[in-house]
Amino acid sequence: IGFPTANIDASAAGKVVPGKGVYAAIAHVDGNKYASVVNIGTRPTLHNGNDTTVEAFLNNFNGNLYGRDMSLEFAARLRSEKHFDSLEELKQQIACDNESAKKILKNILWQAVQQAHPPICNQKRLKRTKNDAKTARKKGAFFAFYKSLFFKYLKKQKI
Repeated sequence: IGFPTANIDASAAGKVVPGKGVYAAIAHVDGNKYASVVNIGTRPTLHNGNDTTVEAFLNNFNGNLYGRDMSLEFAARLRSEKHFDSLEELKQQIACDNESAKKILKNILWQAVQQAHPPICNQKRLKRTKNDAKTARKKGAFFAFYKSLFFKYLKKQKI
């Protein structure tokens, strides 16, 4: 239906799988990270029976995942699994879920950077007095530059 997925065997010992639903996650494959949308459930629109499957769509991934190790780092639950009346409705919802997942993951990663480097990233901490207005402008420009580098890094990491 236009969203190739990695089907993950979740029955192996030692694997922890969240409840049924659609999730934003980061997929780790061969040292690379990919923003992902993960469906855990029975795929009710496709009438796939009662077996629970774990399927991950990896953004910006081209290639074959058969036989390769992959792990998922779940970040947020987007919604419950549901039945759609048509494949077209399902495709539209997957596209929306994908956009939501990318936004959530970028925000989570940006918050982590802000926590790791609060004096650089938190403009509210800059003093706004006359004496150091010039310094604040420089730090503000540095903040914008730092943020742009961060988003370039995310693009390079395929997140």
